[in-house]
Amino acid sequence: PIHAHDIEGQLSILVLEGEGAFLGEDEAVVPAKTGDVLICDIAEPHGIRADTDMRVLVTIAPPI
Repeated sequence: PIHAHDIEGQLSILVLEGEGAFLGEDEAVVPAKTGDVLICDIAEPHGIRADTDMRVLVTIAPPI
């Protein structure tokens, strides 16, 4: 689901396998497939939806 965190830092989501969508504020939907990356401030609303089996790598900087 779309959510945000009340901390400072940045979030990245790398799609390792599969297809789906990155989700954002105001019902934003951006198609996502293997190799695509989303980078945003962690306080910004974000989420991901899988349309096929997906593997993603999520990183947060600075670590929490």
